[in-house]
Formats: sequence, C-alpha cells, structure tokens
Amino acid sequence: IGTSLNVYPAAGLIDYISADCPVYLIDPGDEFAAYNNLVMHIKEKATTGVPLLINELKNKFLFSD
Repeated sequence: IGTSLNVYPAAGLIDYISADCPVYLIDPGDEFAAYNNLVMHIKEKATTGVPLLINELKNKFLFSD
C-alpha cells in the first residue's frame, strides 16, 4: 500500500513471487493489465480496497463453526 508497480523496488517484486502464491493489488488504475494472470486486482483506492481485501481473505481462510 502506498507505492505503485511502476516504482522500484516495488516494481521488481512481482518477479520473485512463487507461482502458487496469491497476489492482491489494490489500485484504482488500469495500468497493471500485464499482471492480470498473476494478480487479483481490486480497482479501488486503499481506503475502500483494504476492507474489501480483508473480507476476501476472511472468507477464503477463516472457517466459522
């Protein structure tokens, strides 16, 4: 949060991700189209996108009794 994939060193991090690692990108822009197959892109500002991601992760990884 707070950087873009156009600025290094953050821009190079995508090259070090394991193929089985889930990746989430929160950014309202469309300039990350090259990463569509690797990244779940939440096209929101951080103030809206972070709560959406938290809910997504809770639904995916937490189990309720």
